[in-house]
Amino acid sequence: GSMDEEAGEEGDEALREYTGEDVAIGAEWQELARLQAQRDSEMQEAESHRDYLEEELRVAENQNHLHLEQERVLKEQIRELERNVERLSLGKQDNQMEYLKNVLLQLLRTGEHEALLPVIAMLLHFSPEEVTQCKEAYAKMLAPPMPAAAAAVDSIVEGAAPVVDSSLNLLDRFSKGLGLG
Repeated sequence: GSMDEEAGEEGDEALREYTGEDVAIGAEWQELARLQAQRDSEMQEAESHRDYLEEELRVAENQNHLHLEQERVLKEQIRELERNVERLSLGKQDNQMEYLKNVLLQLLRTGEHEALLPVIAMLLHFSPEEVTQCKEAYAKMLAPPMPAAAAAVDSIVEGAAPVVDSSLNLLDRFSKGLGLG
């Protein structure tokens, strides 16, 4: 009977050791799982905060873009008002009005728009867009009326030249044959 008792005591001791190790390993795994869950939660919170900050940045960038556009529009309106004030003061200065009249008359008489347009633009405080519009209008007025039609006439004339030459040769031979040439 004592062997059975001894074997039973050894088995109980082995079971206690095994169970103790198992409990220790389980506690370590639980601690690691808790730490991982805490890290996951912190990571999710950080990502959420990053998303919030990215949205705030997008809103700020949109507002900045709108402010820049408003600034551009307001500056252009200020420039236009300044030009209008200059135009109004121009009407009060008789000597500049006389000069403008003479420049306009010269433009109308001579058509020298390349030389006179900058002078008129300065006197009347044209915007850069207005100067460009005037240059484009002059370019259209001075362009050949119908470039396609002109090219068609040129090709017809070039095509007709050999026919005219051969007709003249035939007429010349006929005249010589009649004794006229």
